[in-house]
Amino acid sequence: MTRILILDDEPDIVEMVKLAMEALGGYQVATCLTSEDARQALLAGPVDLAIIDLNLEKENGLQFLQWFRRDYPAVPVAILTGLDPEAVQPKLAELGVLEIIAKPLTIPQIQQRLQAIVARFPKPGRR
Repeated sequence: MTRILILDDEPDIVEMVKLAMEALGGYQVATCLTSEDARQALLAGPVDLAIIDLNLEKENGLQFLQWFRRDYPAVPVAILTGLDPEAVQPKLAELGVLEIIAKPLTIPQIQQRLQAIVARFPKPGRR
């Protein structure tokens, strides 16, 4: 089963992404509202895809992504953002971000984009 980590400080967004992926089947979703929660979730085991919001409260998503890349360099990453991502686009590309998904989100959009990412990287537990 493909394990997905979702990190976003908006509970409604986290729940929508979780429900969208669970509706497709074959995905185990770990939801996190803070970077500290995400680090704890990663202790439970590796993930196959990380979905990270850029605009978090305590530690921004870019800082978390830099930390994440040190320990999980091969795990695909999608960024969620309500901001204009062009300002950080070069840094995101440097950190291996595969997709930037703009908010507001729709369930079909999330399902389509994330299924495409997971399909490109079929091996579970990359580290």
